[in-house]
Order: sequence, then C-alpha cells, then structure tokens
Amino acid sequence: MMRRVAQMRAEKMIGMLFGMRKIISSVVAGLLCFGVSISVPASAQADDLKAMLNKAGQEKTGVDLTAGRTYVVPETLNVPEGVRYIRGHGAHLDVRTQGTSSTLASAFELQSKNSGIELSDFTLNMKASSFSSGISGDHISNVTVRNVTMNDVNYRGVSILADHGDVSNVTVDKNTISMVNGDKDAVAIFASTNREKDSYRGTRSEVWKRYVETGKIAKPQYAHTKLAITSNTIEGGYYGVEFSGVVHSHITGNVIRNNTRNISMQDRSNNNTVENNQLRDSISSSVHIAYGSESNDVKGNNIVTRRAYGQGILQAYQGSKNNKFSGNNVTVRENQPSWLLYVGPDSSNTAFTGNTVDGAAKRAFIGVESVWDGPSSQSRLNGMSENLHSYMVKGEMATPGRPDGSTETVKYGGGTEPLENITITGNTFTPRNKNLPVVYVGAEVSVPENGARQAIRGDIKGVNISGNTVKGVKGNDYSELLVTHEGSLNGVGAATITFTDKSVVAQ
Repeated sequence: MMRRVAQMRAEKMIGMLFGMRKIISSVVAGLLCFGVSISVPASAQADDLKAMLNKAGQEKTGVDLTAGRTYVVPETLNVPEGVRYIRGHGAHLDVRTQGTSSTLASAFELQSKNSGIELSDFTLNMKASSFSSGISGDHISNVTVRNVTMNDVNYRGVSILADHGDVSNVTVDKNTISMVNGDKDAVAIFASTNREKDSYRGTRSEVWKRYVETGKIAKPQYAHTKLAITSNTIEGGYYGVEFSGVVHSHITGNVIRNNTRNISMQDRSNNNTVENNQLRDSISSSVHIAYGSESNDVKGNNIVTRRAYGQGILQAYQGSKNNKFSGNNVTVRENQPSWLLYVGPDSSNTAFTGNTVDGAAKRAFIGVESVWDGPSSQSRLNGMSENLHSYMVKGEMATPGRPDGSTETVKYGGGTEPLENITITGNTFTPRNKNLPVVYVGAEVSVPENGARQAIRGDIKGVNISGNTVKGVKGNDYSELLVTHEGSLNGVGAATITFTDKSVVAQ
C-alpha cells in the first residue's frame, strides 16, 4: 500500500514538472517572439553600442544602458528600424561627434521610417561635439524622447526632419536642453520640412527674397504633423523651439528662456497651439509667426523678458493670416523691444484678445502695418522729421541675412495686399513710455524701382480696437491712445485706413 502511494506521488511530481516545463517553454517562446531587452554592459565601447543597436533592430527589441555608466560616442550611433526603446537608467554619453555644415552628425540618429521607439532617461554631454544633434530623425513616426538631459549643446538638441518623407506623432517630453551659444543655427528643438525647389533655393535669405520678389512661400514637400513638445526645460540658443512647415502640433507647458526667440513658427506652419508655456528673456520675439503660417492659437502663456530690444514680443507678419493671441501675460522690463504686440504685412484676421501686457517699447506699444516701404513710411509726416513708429524706421531696414559687418539696407521689405480685420479687444495694457502711443496703425504703399514688380496699395480695412483697459496717464505713461499714418507715393496715391471701432478703451 505504501509503495503504491509513493508511486502515485512520484507520478504526480513528474506531471507537475512536465507542466512547468511547458509553461517555461511557452514563456521563452513568447520572449523570443516579442524580443528580449539587450543590456549594454558597463565595459561597452562605441562599436559594442552599434552592434547591440543593430541586434535590437533585428530582434524587434530594446536596449538598456547601465545605470551610472559613461559611454564615449565618437561618431553617430545609427538606430535602425525595429528598435523599440533605448533606456538610459541614468547613464551618461560623452558625445564627441564631429559633423560639418554639409554633413551633420548626431549622438543617436533614427534611420528613415523608424516608428514606435522611445528614448529615455540618459544624459548627453555635447560640449566636445560640433554640428551635431543629440537625437535626430528624418521621415519618422510614433517616436518619443522623454527625460533626456542634453548639456552644452552647440548646434541642435532634438532634430525632427521631414527631408525625405513624412513625419507624424513625435513627442518630446520632460527633457532638459542647455545650449552654449545663441548663434543662428543653435536650436534646442528643431522641426523642419523640406521645401519644393525653385530658383531661390540655396540663395542668401531665400525665404525673404522669394517673398519680397514674388509674394510666394515655397510649399513643403512632405507632411510634418502631430508633434507634441511638452514640459521641457530649454536654456539658450537662437530659437528654443523652431517649427518650419509643421502643422497640427502642440507646444505646451515648456519653460524656455534666454533665447533670441523663444518660439518660432515659419514657412507654412499652420494650425498649431502654443499654450501655457513659461517664456523668459528673449532678445527678440517670444512667439514669432511668419511666412505663410496661418491659424495658429497662442494662448495662456506667461512671458517675462528683461533683454528684449528687437521685434514684437508677440507678432505675426509676411502672409501669416488668421492667428490668435489670447489670454497671454506679457511683462517687459529694462530693455525695450520695438513693440510689445505687432502685426505686419499680409497678415489679415490677426486677433489680440484678453491679453495682459505691461512694459515700455521703442516705437509703439502695439504696431499694425500693411507694407514695409521706407519712402511711404516717411511720407505725409505733417511736419515730423521721421516716422518713429514704423518698422521702416529712417525709411529703410537691414537686409535680411547680410554678412556680419555689412551695413546693407533695403527700402522695401514686404507686403503685397491690403490688411484686413485686425482685432485688438478686451486686453489690459500698462504702457510705460510717455513719448509713444498705445496703438500705431500704418497703411503704406510701394512703388517698385525699375518696374521690377507691380505697385502696391496697402489699405487697412475693418480694424477693431476697442474694449481695452489702458492703465496709466496720458502724458506720463503714453502720448496718445491711437496714432495713424496713411502713406502716399506718386504713381499709386495714398493708402487708407478704415475702422469698425477705434475707441481703443472700454466706454
């Protein structure tokens, strides 16, 4: 009897072991099917990292770096399609990549068509690199860059490119990017779209030159859509965030400071939302919209700058229609920008509503202009020696993109049509320059030299400036509520301004 019981127990144990073997086999099969993480040992060198990234791509899995380890990256690490993640676990990478202006480098470069990857939780030390991005990708989708620190970036932090194909659903979230300089190519988060080729391609200041000579903006070759730039901390650089040809995207909840421009949206960047960002100490604009960038919504941002001496803090110009600036809080101290709010050529249906704006400016608290034409802006001055409020101060502007040290100027800078339906309502303004008006509206005309283009009549139609609160005392804090200018030149006559309401303040 006891022998039989022992036999039954043994059979039961064997059955359990066979059952566990089946379970273990199933788990192993599952891991092989979905890919097992590849751990990068602490002793790994650059060639090892490349091999492990290639293996992860083949096996459709991810790569885990070793916590606390510093890896040296002397050349670009290509991330093949199929890699699911790169997790840093706090590792550092000493990036020494040496790109050139024609052949750029990156610490991590996502290969074309990469999709479904997350890069997270590591630090890139970029001081020893040149012409390099921390992370870059061209023709990518469903990519996340999260909790990455980039130190001493001298070119680009994150580059999202639609140079050779469409881009969609890229998230850049909770990263810290510190730039070392403010050169025009130094951009923390750079999202750019390749444009259709024409005779202007590759020329100096091609975007501006094309626009002033033809009134056109090159069309993007590819779709660049659904980016989420959220909760990042950015320090320095020319642009904190730059969009070129990006649509239906969000820039939300970021802290961006000490840039020339905090945020720029140009070259047909349409239908984007810029919301609840902390923007600090720009030299020029805090939010800049230009060159055919339409229907963007800029709202609820908190803006403080002590360095601004350039263009408008919030502005839209050069064919950028239907943009809205609402509920923003703008404070300017120490230095003075040209204007605090500004709308320029060919940018009809721009609205400034419900903003709180405080500070001094050099030309006017708010500027509205239809055409940048020097001779027109200096015409009909009623005894004044010059127009102090216009973009074309002294009747000219610096030629965009002129070489360092050059004094080259132009007398016409843009504007091809009437400016319509500008709305400035429900704002609270605290102007702080007794010599300047709260609002300047300038309608200009332009006559081309040598018949190079058609004459332009920049009438301004349907302006509504009403229901605002202006704090301060006339003569102490501002000169007048509203100043207008209607320029005139032989051969085209005078431009006109019509208002639906010009009361400026709440009645």
